[in-house]
Amino acid sequence: DGQITGAGGSIWLTTGYLTGSGSITANGGLGTGSWGGGGGRVAVVLMSPAADFSGFAGMIAAYGAAGSGPGGAGTVYLRTPGQAVNEGTLIVDNNGVSSPVGALLTPQVTDTSVRDVLMRRAGLLALDPGQSLTVSGIWSNGANFSATSGAAIVFAGSGVSTSTVFGNTTFWGLTCTTPGKTIQFAADSTNTVVDALNLAGAAGTNVALRSSSDGAAWKLNVTASAVQAITRVDVKD
Repeated sequence: DGQITGAGGSIWLTTGYLTGSGSITANGGLGTGSWGGGGGRVAVVLMSPAADFSGFAGMIAAYGAAGSGPGGAGTVYLRTPGQAVNEGTLIVDNNGVSSPVGALLTPQVTDTSVRDVLMRRAGLLALDPGQSLTVSGIWSNGANFSATSGAAIVFAGSGVSTSTVFGNTTFWGLTCTTPGKTIQFAADSTNTVVDALNLAGAAGTNVALRSSSDGAAWKLNVTASAVQAITRVDVKD
């Protein structure tokens, strides 16, 4: 009783294809009456041309374990051959187990650019002070996100790309300085910026803010104390 169980460890798998079923997991340890271990880290990179994850029916997970003190979610990173090193999908999923801790982005993390971020089933993604995470595709917050002083989510990618924001997120900092970039916010969603909003297009090439459904309202609340640097931005809906 009262034992503290181990965290999930890490798996890095590079393979041509991934098919079939089975489990690839770095889940936290579970013991009766104990504190649950935190989820670890799983990265799966496919290398053969045209390979994707559609042929794999199994589980890829880094769940924290339930217990008297539930463990937080780890991370799963998936990348296909057509994606560059910074274009994979980051998944934070805790299998519905709520925990006050989660996947923490610290100064020791060097790969901080991804295409998509998916937070789901009670997973928590947190950023240390001053840390940033760059997203070129989807930001989907179906669970929990936490950030503190100086932390920011940066929407980047090519100038003709679109990022879509799903869910309601309180961003400490929100940045997009890629001329021509479009950020779509889910219809009827409400997102908040606490500390800093930095949006900058260029002459003749604005940053565009849109609803995911044309004509449907969305809200971006910016606190009165937040620093705002906004130039050449086209807003609709």
